[in-house]
Amino acid sequence: MNYKVSIVLILIAVLVGVSVATVYLSEASINYSLEVYPYQNIHNQWYTIDNQNNASSPEAFTSVYCQNKGLFSATFDITVKLTNATFSEKSFQHSQFIDNNTVKLSFTLLSLQKTYNNVPFTVDNNVSQFVISIMFHTNQPLVRYIETNWEGQSSYTYSYWENNIWAPSQIT
Repeated sequence: MNYKVSIVLILIAVLVGVSVATVYLSEASINYSLEVYPYQNIHNQWYTIDNQNNASSPEAFTSVYCQNKGLFSATFDITVKLTNATFSEKSFQHSQFIDNNTVKLSFTLLSLQKTYNNVPFTVDNNVSQFVISIMFHTNQPLVRYIETNWEGQSSYTYSYWENNIWAPSQIT
């Protein structure tokens, strides 16, 4: 009797292992992150400073990075929210612009596909801090997602430094 029970238990363990592997291999796996840049205001013009490439751009923007590391395609949304900063409706498609502080970016990525989207914004006048945050959402089953910012953080608080430079002061 013990011999039969052992065989049944081994078969159950194998079936569970195969089931888990099947689910794991049949899902999309999305990595996403928000690029963290310092910003500078020179003569009422905002600049994004890209220290990695030793460059700057004459507007304030953040970049949303997404990559599908899974075997199947995935459809999902990334919502970017601002506090003490605003989006301009003319910078986004009507379906993306939720309100002055919120945009929703929709993505469909094939297996191993990746993309960067620049998200322009304006920092409000006379504020000492502003916040950029991101959220992931999908209605598609079998999509794993991992926020790949520093330790999975989804919100960045920027504070004013000297020389009209704004830099991340807190990551939460």
